[in-house]
Amino acid sequence: MTKKMPKAALHAGDAQADHVYRQIYPQIDAGERGRKRRRRAAPETPTTTRKPRFRMLLVLSVLGVSALLLAACGEQAVSEVGQAGDEVRENAATEAGAGGTESEPAVDREAGTDSTEQAGVDTGEGDAGEGGGVAVATITLEPEAVSRFIDLSGEIRPVSTVDVFASTGGELTSLTVSRGDRVRRGEVIGAVDPSRPGQRFAPSSIEAPIDGTVIAVLGRIGSQITPQAPVAQVATVDRLEIVTAVPERHIGTLATGRPAVVLLDAFPGEEFAARIAQLSPTVAPQSRTLETILTFVRRDTRIRPGMFARVRLVAEERPDALMVPQSAVLRRRGETFIYVVGEEQRAERRLVELGIDQSGRAELLSGAAAGEQVVVRGQNLLADQARVRVVTGASY
Repeated sequence: MTKKMPKAALHAGDAQADHVYRQIYPQIDAGERGRKRRRRAAPETPTTTRKPRFRMLLVLSVLGVSALLLAACGEQAVSEVGQAGDEVRENAATEAGAGGTESEPAVDREAGTDSTEQAGVDTGEGDAGEGGGVAVATITLEPEAVSRFIDLSGEIRPVSTVDVFASTGGELTSLTVSRGDRVRRGEVIGAVDPSRPGQRFAPSSIEAPIDGTVIAVLGRIGSQITPQAPVAQVATVDRLEIVTAVPERHIGTLATGRPAVVLLDAFPGEEFAARIAQLSPTVAPQSRTLETILTFVRRDTRIRPGMFARVRLVAEERPDALMVPQSAVLRRRGETFIYVVGEEQRAERRLVELGIDQSGRAELLSGAAAGEQVVVRGQNLLADQARVRVVTGASY
């Protein structure tokens, strides 16, 4: 039988429990409030550390799945290629047995194919059948005359231009010529009256100093002239020259009599032959150029003084040069070379030295001889001693 605790004892116990609660609760409450303050102070710390890890795991998972899929696809493709190769070999063997003739070896197209064969280059191992080798276009080297030019600009002028003066001063009473008239040396073209007020003198004639054409009339009838003022200009327009300035770096290639080609805007497409007639003894210090005078080989009445000329001076001439297109010349690892078709239709790699460069073509100074075939198309696919197949009629 359970005894009941007296009421006084119960009240004493309640008082003691209340006392303990009041002593402990503030400490518990303070610790809880501290935890809340720390949680509010750094709310993002757990999130910022978990998110990157989660993303990294997600990316690694995706990459792993992709790698597995690619590997599966690759194994399937290899197996399909192997099955196709087996079928080709079986069909070839069947046809060979039915026809009773030897067949050519089947081509192995498995994954171990050499990179040179994939690029279309036949290295020449084994005999090539009909149509084997790299298809190329070639040219046959033949000697020809070529020249290296120096392109300049110049002006056409008469060989001689002379001013006409009166022998005495006075009034210009007559002038019998006009621009464009032909005159002879010693021909009277005008007169001057040297008379002054109170003094009468006989008129003085004005004569042409050279044979030529009047290119300017400077005096006016009735005006006063002096012996120092020209009344006209006479020039040899039938004898013309071209004046140009050659840069100092090209002076070493110049010589009197060296040929040149003159181009005029007035006559497009036409070339006029000329030669160097005179070289200045000094170089202009301001421009570092040498004044050079050329004359036309043939007279052409269409050419007039004052025309602008494009001059192509011949710096070098080669009567038997071997020329190839610039595209046939290859440059790799500091070497310049071409491919020549040699014996047994194999490409030979030849180191060359280049000379004159003219209109997209280069001169071969060494490395090839006249009569040899130089590859001008398909050379980028070649290697030394590669088998080639020359295609006739191909352009380059």
